[in-house]
Amino acid sequence: MDAQESHISLYSLIPLEPKKREIRLLRLLPGGGDGPVKADLIRESLDNSPDFSVLSYSWGPESDKVPITVQGMTVMITRNLHQCLLNLRSDTTPLVIWIDAICINQSSNEEKNTQVPLMRDIYKAAREEFVWLGETTTGLNLIVSCVRFIASQDQDFHLDKLERIVDHLVVSPEEIASAFTEFSELAWFHRTWIIQEFALPRQDPIFLCGEHRIPWPHLRRWWHDLKECNRKVTNHAELNRESPDWQKLHELISSHPLEGLSTLRDICSHEEVLTKGLPLSVLIESSKKSLATDPRDKVYGVLGLANDDAKSRLTIDYNKSVQDIYEEVTRYLIFAEGKLNILSGQALDIIPQWDQSTGNSAPPGLPVFKWQRNTKNVASSWIRDYSHVQPSYRPTPFLPDWLPRAVGYNASLKSAPVETSNRQPGELGICGMEVDVVEECHRAWYMLPGSVAYLKDWDAILPIFFKASRSKTSNSERETEVQLNRELRTSKDPEWDLPYNPKHGASKKMKEAIWRTVIGDEMFQIAQRAPEYCSRLFDGYIDAVLGRTGHYKVPDDADTTLDKEMALFSRFQRRMDTVLYRRSAFSTPGGWIGIGPDNMKAGDVIVLLSGGDVPHVLRLCGCGDHYELIGECYVEGIMYGEMMTALKKESSVKGKIFRIR
Repeated sequence: MDAQESHISLYSLIPLEPKKREIRLLRLLPGGGDGPVKADLIRESLDNSPDFSVLSYSWGPESDKVPITVQGMTVMITRNLHQCLLNLRSDTTPLVIWIDAICINQSSNEEKNTQVPLMRDIYKAAREEFVWLGETTTGLNLIVSCVRFIASQDQDFHLDKLERIVDHLVVSPEEIASAFTEFSELAWFHRTWIIQEFALPRQDPIFLCGEHRIPWPHLRRWWHDLKECNRKVTNHAELNRESPDWQKLHELISSHPLEGLSTLRDICSHEEVLTKGLPLSVLIESSKKSLATDPRDKVYGVLGLANDDAKSRLTIDYNKSVQDIYEEVTRYLIFAEGKLNILSGQALDIIPQWDQSTGNSAPPGLPVFKWQRNTKNVASSWIRDYSHVQPSYRPTPFLPDWLPRAVGYNASLKSAPVETSNRQPGELGICGMEVDVVEECHRAWYMLPGSVAYLKDWDAILPIFFKASRSKTSNSERETEVQLNRELRTSKDPEWDLPYNPKHGASKKMKEAIWRTVIGDEMFQIAQRAPEYCSRLFDGYIDAVLGRTGHYKVPDDADTTLDKEMALFSRFQRRMDTVLYRRSAFSTPGGWIGIGPDNMKAGDVIVLLSGGDVPHVLRLCGCGDHYELIGECYVEGIMYGEMMTALKKESSVKGKIFRIR
């Protein structure tokens, strides 16, 4: 009998009755050294409150497997799990532990459909949890030493603690940065399942790294002090300037998944949260950078922490296709949770194809991108492919998945998403209204060859914006653009003072409309509109970019110092970089201006969907009555419900059904 046959026979010998909430537990037999791993499987009902431990770990490469003996039969497991069992087993007493890969028949979808929903109760009921990080290395030994040293110190943090740690370990900053890099890249931190496995156990997990055992309170204390150290070093100008390794460490600490895991465990420590569960959108957001071998587990791996409504509507079924599961989840987030945030990131999930050829839309000598939608797991433009880790080339959404309704942007005035009937599979039928059609658009940025930097194409952006307020003249479009570019680089103020007055929009000067657009009308934080002094920061930026002088002045009565002004200027520029990165500027015949997806084009439709806090860009498909979602957009004068308010006063709100594929 080969290993595969014995694996199947093993589970048939110990069948489970789902109605009794039965699970299998591994009884790891005593052993020492590198001797053969032997174990038995026992059957228990969760209703009988069995005494057992649980393991959270990373499965490891399928190509690297070794045998163990379970119930007298050969079972193949990965070398990583095998090393874990060698470290876990006792010399004298058996260890009863639940390990998903062994205790669940992974080749049976029917069994997974009944066992995976029990994982929430399994981890909550366990007496203790072990987290296997992997075998130890020189770098990981250094991390363990840091954890133990900090755990032995007093609670008060001082800046010299960093030096005390380095002195105690007799290592260089380079070695610490290298060790933390290795720690950050451990596979366990990047699994989707750990979100549930780490948040649920009532007892503090014990982290295993080779033979080292680290209680979670010690690791949490180390993480807290490390963040505080990071903050103080970052704010210490001299240390920042002279210690590039601390700069590298700062970047690693700022993005480490341990921060999100720690926060989630703290949240779930409250009985009310643990009982009621969390909104699925919050869990989807928390797992966006996590990995799963089976793409369906990007959803099922966090569903155990979700509220009852999500779990009742989204039943675990491994017989369903990835597309069907992702469609159900996206539809649930839109219509059950009542918000369209999920669409803000969805259409930006496109694969850049580098093309060195240049076209008329690119400045001479600069490469451009061609875009291709990623359809590996989903074919519809509106369905989020949750299997993807958010890539660095994707722009920051105007509307994050986790943001509650109408916090900040509120374009549809808190309207609820309205789904249409008679929809087809893979189709989103939703009510909304058409704002306008894109008349002209231009990519707002270009990548610089051989560099991670990029430039903003103001010579193209500003004429597009000004076109929204210009009356048509007899000059050709090209002549008008050339004339305007010439004026922009002289001392003249070309059309800044013309009115920005789109139909059903609030009137203001064009300059204000432009500066609010290029920063998304936010400066410091979500839900807070940009202050008026951003106008002078924009003046200074345009002067610098276009080589003009004499326009930017700090008012005599301004409540600011030069240092503060420079800090504000820097913040303004960073915000503008975030908004314009991988996006296009556009204008419409009705006088609207905005920033939209990089791959938008003339003829695309700007719409306001029911339940949408931001507008979206749609493109009519070849079939004529269906649309493709291109992405979210910012439209100046719509984002805070101005247009909807005006239309309601006129009683002229005209709805439309949009069918999106």
